[in-house]
Amino acid sequence: MAKFMRAIDWWSEYSGRYVSYIAIILTVFMFLNVMWRYIFIDPFFFEADLSLLFYSFHFLLGGAWVLLHRSNVRVDIISGRWSPRGRAILELVFYLGFFFPWITIVAWFATQSAISAYVLGEKSHLTPWMPSMVPMRAMIAVAFWMLILQGIVQFIRYVGYARKGEIPS
Repeated sequence: MAKFMRAIDWWSEYSGRYVSYIAIILTVFMFLNVMWRYIFIDPFFFEADLSLLFYSFHFLLGGAWVLLHRSNVRVDIISGRWSPRGRAILELVFYLGFFFPWITIVAWFATQSAISAYVLGEKSHLTPWMPSMVPMRAMIAVAFWMLILQGIVQFIRYVGYARKGEIPS
């Protein structure tokens, strides 16, 4: 079990770290597009598709990394006063009641959407470039399945935290 957890943590860390570089690529691309628009009064014809693709990769594939580092937004108005064991139990309840059901549904439908995009040869109609939507649809499915795997690891950790009565910082 520990080997599985380390492998998922490693993959979430690795993917999150390297996907973060897409933000730099997107920034440079948008800067060049704005300069091109002001100099030649004509933006890149593929700007909308490419920026949507890059931003989606950056935003969605970083989700497992955020979950690994517990960097998601939390509002601990009520549970902030609870003991560490109580907070761990609350996390377990929310993982079972909300996280797993909803993320699994989204992952399932994202997978079906990726398969459908592949079978139908779906293309984007935002720009004349009309790139295939298969990479984006597949990336969405992969991102949510990665979230499920990282969620399983975090759930196992919270079981341990609830037993020990402490949550490490």
